[in-house]
Amino acid sequence: MNTLVVLLFGFVCLLLQSAVLAHCLPAVFLPDPILVLVLLVSLWFPVNRGVLTCFGLGLLADLLSGAPEGWTSLFAIGVFALNRWVQDRVSLGRSRSAIWLFLLDFALKLPYIAVHQAVSGVSRSPKIVTLWLGESLSSLLLLPVLAALLSRSLNLRRTRLLDREPTR
Repeated sequence: MNTLVVLLFGFVCLLLQSAVLAHCLPAVFLPDPILVLVLLVSLWFPVNRGVLTCFGLGLLADLLSGAPEGWTSLFAIGVFALNRWVQDRVSLGRSRSAIWLFLLDFALKLPYIAVHQAVSGVSRSPKIVTLWLGESLSSLLLLPVLAALLSRSLNLRRTRLLDREPTR
């Protein structure tokens, strides 16, 4: 059931992004809700359910964006696996680990964008770093909002941003 709730959140976020935010904000400041949800899933879900959820989120993003199917799914599963690997080896407080994982995830997003543009045949944009920085900043602002909404929807016991210990 939790997987379906997260997938529904991903679908609603992508619809809001493409139908509302794309017309209100410049393209540079559009957040990446799927990557934010993958981060939250890696912090709260066990491995088997997390991999399935991240695959579904990535596939949903591919279907709604027109990207090659499986491209974002592979990236989401890789980010999830890396996040879990880091969490198992580095012990930080919940909020610190969330910030460090967020920075790591968006550091990986820059080569992902570059490879995606090369594979899809899009000419290289000199504004790729500007796009990446704007997306990172807007996604950082979206992180606490999605964390609060998702924790309430999943009935996590009055969880503040990333306070709950991961279930393994």
